[in-house]
Amino acid sequence: MIGNNITDRHCLAAAVLIFGFVLMTAPLDGVTIDATGDWGLSIGREDLAGGAGSDLRENFESSPNASTVDIGDTSGGTWSVTVRRSGVEWPEEARMYVRRTSTGTFDEDQTISGGTAYQEITLTDSFLFQGSGDGSGVTLQYRVTGVSVSTSAGIYDTTLHLEITE
Repeated sequence: MIGNNITDRHCLAAAVLIFGFVLMTAPLDGVTIDATGDWGLSIGREDLAGGAGSDLRENFESSPNASTVDIGDTSGGTWSVTVRRSGVEWPEEARMYVRRTSTGTFDEDQTISGGTAYQEITLTDSFLFQGSGDGSGVTLQYRVTGVSVSTSAGIYDTTLHLEITE
């Protein structure tokens, strides 16, 4: 009986772990970056890796098009996009990652590269992808790892910042 009570408590704690984020963008000298989308992750009993008594599965992923990024007013020039997160409502053991899942649609002879492998989003700016020219419909996917049944129950959120530089 004691084992069942412990398992029930683990499942109950997991049921109230909710992760979310808000996406913000920063333009540079007339070059614009617009991003839309969000991802709310609610972890519950169905996320136990092996059923009752087990830990949570290792990875939680958004849809491949959780966010869409548009880049404009570049005058055909080159640019790069960085990403970081802010906010303190995040468990220390949890990690959030992002990757680019599409090339979007760019003007003729314009390019986009990098960012197709998951990269951790930290509190400092880090390179995500680069390109040239105007484009739209670049999609992003997110992954959260490091969450377990011992993670304190609660609602966690963070703000993601995408910034474009020349």
